[in-house]
Amino acid sequence: MIRLNRNGEYWQARWNDPITGRVMRRGIGCRSKVSRVQALAVCKLIANEVAATTVGALDKANDTTLEQYRNAWFAQRTDLMRSSVITHERYWKMLINHIGAATAMRAVTKDVAASLRRSLEESADIRCGANTVARAKAEHTIARCIRNARLYWRDAMGSQIVTANPWMSLRSTAPDVQIPRRLLTAQQAEALIRASKSEQFGALIALCFYAGLRRHEALSLEWSAIDWAKRRLTVWPPNGRVTTKHRHREVRMEPELQHCLAAVKRIARRVCAGVTEGKAWQDLQRASQVAGLEFVATFQQMRQSRENIWMDDGLPPNVVTAWLGHSATVAAKHYRGVPERYYDSYSKDQEIARLKLELQMLRQSALAKKSTKTSA
Repeated sequence: MIRLNRNGEYWQARWNDPITGRVMRRGIGCRSKVSRVQALAVCKLIANEVAATTVGALDKANDTTLEQYRNAWFAQRTDLMRSSVITHERYWKMLINHIGAATAMRAVTKDVAASLRRSLEESADIRCGANTVARAKAEHTIARCIRNARLYWRDAMGSQIVTANPWMSLRSTAPDVQIPRRLLTAQQAEALIRASKSEQFGALIALCFYAGLRRHEALSLEWSAIDWAKRRLTVWPPNGRVTTKHRHREVRMEPELQHCLAAVKRIARRVCAGVTEGKAWQDLQRASQVAGLEFVATFQQMRQSRENIWMDDGLPPNVVTAWLGHSATVAAKHYRGVPERYYDSYSKDQEIARLKLELQMLRQSALAKKSTKTSA
């Protein structure tokens, strides 16, 4: 029903959209020039227009399948990074495998949505076992699938494909899993750098460990972004697009990182020229084996380690989160945790001795690099 309202000196038509339920408004004209009878006649025309649009939208909604809308959704979301596209493809696949690619979007009801969640939970119970850490981690995947489905149907409501969001009533949060975090030490990071197959790959490890850069940030870093005088790195978001996860920031260059980068030959604009994102993981696996680590290090582990090192050094939390380029909430949930060493039973004197040994090894490494550079 179209309602005629007064909006100051103007007539205004107001109604609730039959598809989305949102309040819609349209100006009709100045009250001094348009009579009430004329304004009501315009309201009837608007009502006919809304009715025709609604019928067409409902017909369109009845014909749109999950597969069709998935393709349309990706075509509209040109702002997504490649990593985000891969993530959304994964969750769309989970939805389609359970519901069916040929199922109409409007046919997905609350019961269908609840059935998908139960199916994912049962699959996780069989795959991981009840009351296990793996099962607790799987709950995060299930919750994220529900949150993404809620996003897809919300966008579909905006496009008048569906009239309701069946995922709104489902639980979409998962409890945090507190487990010991395996963090890299300075000695392990230096061993990885020495075991690198090239200077550029060693620089990649150093950037991720000593500056806390993400892998793709380190790979795209250019020499022009390094201020040697101020000892800072300038990190730009991919393609210059600022998002909630990627933003412009300046990071302090640690002395160890400065020594490592100074020894790298400049063969191109990028610091890590010649290192590809596709092979970086394979090269890190190889370096972990050559370095004699008991586990395979990850680039995310390096970033987590830097977060905890800076916090242990007493830096303010706002400084640490600014250098790493994420919010305090993300840092507390995904990066900080209880290091593995605190679960071992050792005295305070042993901890002090361990820290002194680390400091001594770092000094020896720095002196060795300085001596090599001077002789060269």
